[in-house]
Amino acid sequence: MSAKNNFFNLPQEVFSTSQGDVKLPIFYYDVSAALIFFWTDYQKAAKQLSGTGLQACKFFNGSALCGLAFYEYRDSDIGPYNEVGLATAVYSDKTEKPQLYLPDFLRPAQKRKLGFYIHHLPVSTEAACAAGKEIWGFPKFTTELPFSLTADHFDASVLDPEGQIILNLRGPLNPGVPLPGFDLLLFSNHKNQQLRTIVDVKSAFKTAFATGLKLRIGPSAHPMAQTLHALGLDGVRPFVAQTTAAFLSRLHGGTAVE
Repeated sequence: MSAKNNFFNLPQEVFSTSQGDVKLPIFYYDVSAALIFFWTDYQKAAKQLSGTGLQACKFFNGSALCGLAFYEYRDSDIGPYNEVGLATAVYSDKTEKPQLYLPDFLRPAQKRKLGFYIHHLPVSTEAACAAGKEIWGFPKFTTELPFSLTADHFDASVLDPEGQIILNLRGPLNPGVPLPGFDLLLFSNHKNQQLRTIVDVKSAFKTAFATGLKLRIGPSAHPMAQTLHALGLDGVRPFVAQTTAAFLSRLHGGTAVE
């Protein structure tokens, strides 16, 4: 059995949504991805987490860590679609604060305290939107998500449902070093429960300083644009970018945080 097939050799269960049945974990077989990370003001990030039961992580430089994750899913259990996530690195009020944030990323996701809270998660199909909302309580909406990734350039946008630009991130990609992807831990609130969801990742990313990229917020008045403004990200250059055209993942169902 190939390494790829072995990665997907897990039993799946069926979950019914308003747009049809979904198998969990959801398998993603053929994906391009760009994970773009920004430092932002800690107090601004903390304000956006009010009422979530989560705390922003204050890193060594006194800042919070925000990320924009862009995915082009060419083949998945719920069909092809694009997705963009705006998230902040957090830990739960229900658990102890991690002693050291960056080393916590290296722990197995099952034992990790540090994860990401997703503020907004636009997708390009109704099936993906329904699954995210109804299974995990993710803040999804359906819209157009142009995406272009080559070896040396990135250009992606998020439009609001009326066609106005929420954000654009573009520019040349610097030479980088190959590093393995890390599994993701995602926090969400759904049906009066705080959930933690694990995403198993199998990928080799090109990781590089992102000096050529710049984030621009468009004229849209959508809540996602408002959050980006509130985080102070308009015109900001990210500090690091991870890109790949060979991303594999398994999105598990959420479990309640006790």
